[in-house]
Amino acid sequence: MHLSSTAAGWIAVGAAAVAVASLVLLALNRRALARVRSSQNVLLGGGTGDLVDFAVSLQARIDELNRAVHTVSGGLE
Repeated sequence: MHLSSTAAGWIAVGAAAVAVASLVLLALNRRALARVRSSQNVLLGGGTGDLVDFAVSLQARIDELNRAVHTVSGGLE
């Protein structure tokens, strides 16, 4: 009977170690998720405009400027 109680004790210790490791991984994953959400809030913004919309509109203005420069350049040649 002494052998089986010792084995049961080791199984309990192993289960407790797995539980503690799982809690540590959970805490690390929650922190990583919080960082991802924070980064998403920066990109998506809380208002009507966001960083992605600004970048797209800026690229459109740059494309229009390039077309105008090519038109003027073609007229000068």
